[in-house]
Amino acid sequence: MSIPFRTKMAALLAKTGPEQIYAYKPGKLITVGSYALSLTFALYGASFADWSLATSNDLYKKESELPEEAKKELKWYENASLLFLGRSVGTTLLSVIPFTLAAAALYMPTRIVTKLHYIPDQIPKCKVTTRSLFGRSKETVLPLRSLRRNEKTRVFTGVGEQGVEDRGSFSFFLTDKDGSLFNKFYIVNRSGKFWGSDGRFIDALFGGESITDLELKQFKGKKPDYEKNEQKLEQLIQQEVSRPRLKSSKNVKNIIMNSKASTSEKTHQKKH
Repeated sequence: MSIPFRTKMAALLAKTGPEQIYAYKPGKLITVGSYALSLTFALYGASFADWSLATSNDLYKKESELPEEAKKELKWYENASLLFLGRSVGTTLLSVIPFTLAAAALYMPTRIVTKLHYIPDQIPKCKVTTRSLFGRSKETVLPLRSLRRNEKTRVFTGVGEQGVEDRGSFSFFLTDKDGSLFNKFYIVNRSGKFWGSDGRFIDALFGGESITDLELKQFKGKKPDYEKNEQKLEQLIQQEVSRPRLKSSKNVKNIIMNSKASTSEKTHQKKH
């Protein structure tokens, strides 16, 4: 018997300490690939700039050495110095593109999320863990309400063990509404490990979707591993409900008990 999503959500909200809700370990290929790609773009930009400037210099020498009579017949925009300036500006602008791509290749891996922690508080928070260029962990604590999923993106698809597999994308973005330009976006890989093996938590916490609507969305297929995770989660829920520290979370406990009563009633009706 599958555990209702409402019950799972209540168990998470009943936590009194930080709880890891997502984990992902980027492969070495991402790090090595980003350095290799960045070096490729940088070398291309440097070689293009060198070739363009050398060509511009050669053309400038030829144009500036024209006889005076030939220069008088030229139009104002055909002046050697003006042409050289235009070519130099064009070369600079075109060279910016590969150098920008080189910088982006190094920047993007630093926005990949390796861990997400839900931190219960008067104002719930989320601790986002990423990695620096040199592999060091970087932790950022943000108000949960500031970290948002794109409105048009749905994390839970119902496909796969965790219900998050999507043929159209291998990741999704979380946006810090109050963050600066270079610290605004976070990349979350769909192949990571979600709490309770259920991607609906992300839609509920960061997408603003109601628990009732999410509970209507079901997995399109279940695997033995998922059933094992369900059993472990059910044991965890029982422990959370029985702990005295939940006295201040009566609403959460009521949600859990009501869900169990509703499930038992449905089972009883089926038998009769």
